[in-house]
Amino acid sequence: MTGIGIIGIGGFALNHLESIKSCAGMGLCTLEAAVIRNPEKYAASLQDLRKTWPDLRIYPTLEELLDSEGDRVGLVAIPTGIPSHRRYAEISLDRGRNVLCEKPAAGTIEDALAMKAAQERNGKSLAIGFQYMFCPSIQKIKEIVMEGRLGRLRSLKCTARWKRTSIYYDRNSWAGCIRDGESFVFDSPIQNANAHYLQNLLYLAGPSRHESALPVRIYGENYHAQDIESADTQYIRCTTAEGVELSFAVTHATEDVDGPRFECLFDGGRITWTMEGGRTVLYDGEGREIGMFDNGDSPLFRTVFEDTLRALEEGRKPLCHIGNAYQHTVCINYLYRATDGIYDIPDSAREHHRVTHEPYLGYSSNVKLDPKAVNTVIIGIDEAMKGMYERGGQSFYEAGLPWARAGKTLDVSPE
Repeated sequence: MTGIGIIGIGGFALNHLESIKSCAGMGLCTLEAAVIRNPEKYAASLQDLRKTWPDLRIYPTLEELLDSEGDRVGLVAIPTGIPSHRRYAEISLDRGRNVLCEKPAAGTIEDALAMKAAQERNGKSLAIGFQYMFCPSIQKIKEIVMEGRLGRLRSLKCTARWKRTSIYYDRNSWAGCIRDGESFVFDSPIQNANAHYLQNLLYLAGPSRHESALPVRIYGENYHAQDIESADTQYIRCTTAEGVELSFAVTHATEDVDGPRFECLFDGGRITWTMEGGRTVLYDGEGREIGMFDNGDSPLFRTVFEDTLRALEEGRKPLCHIGNAYQHTVCINYLYRATDGIYDIPDSAREHHRVTHEPYLGYSSNVKLDPKAVNTVIIGIDEAMKGMYERGGQSFYEAGLPWARAGKTLDVSPE
């Protein structure tokens, strides 16, 4: 049984704590210690937590936790913000602990590769929490790709429209930011809320069962309608070394919630995947439906922890680890390099709607609801993005949207 130390007990850590509790019930782990910098602020939460873990030990810093706990903590859970991932992962790995770090791996390629190097030199495990890789339907599609059941994979396209209001961007110091102090974050749909789906495209296009694809060329477009530093509307197109083309268009500047949905195109057919309704459909080269399965009823947050813990017991790598997750960070960095800044959506192309709540922040007890909160919407974005997807995964510029600007195509240099 693996002893776990967790950094924080509020915000997204609540999801980690629920998963740890479930895995403890399976006899896989126990929660030994937590880092809480301000115990008074979380007094009520800590009291509730100790109903399950009466002997839970609290420390003000990760270093003190690791120094004091010794072998009682074999795995460190990092549910903290993107800017802290590298530092906490390196500290934990260099002191001989395994790590489960929340997605995405890091803000920069340099940070992600430093985490990967720390994992390799210490011979420990560094899992990354891209939980949708664990979706049973994604695993079935990967199996079909590897077996060549529909021929060679040619392309994957994805689209998503997820409403996010000004409340979402007020949730912490780096939300909607390119930097947080000296650290690059690149907070944006593809880096954060919709990061899972770019990761799934990279994973499905990977050259082997447990690899993700590392693109050799990347094209990008970045826009913002909200009053933020970073992007809330993005497009990326990647080409892999094997010639597979991946495209992904996404926005938070919408009144709609649709997707993600994606399509895999093969020499001998295609596969469509939709999160809403959970249907995966297989078609042959003539467009006839030849198979269908659902996404499965798997508790994905828990499954990330369960796989990480079982991997430690079995001496193998977890399904999602730094070696097949850092490619996502490469894509994000080149996506931002592909545009000269973040392009503004003009006032004439957007509307502002008052909102009373932000339904996507239910896990956080620290979010204050602003009575002046708004949802900023790009006029006509929903129909435009439907057409972009239907026309093969076009970019906003290629679709002829009046506010769109062409990005650049960059060769990805070995890092």
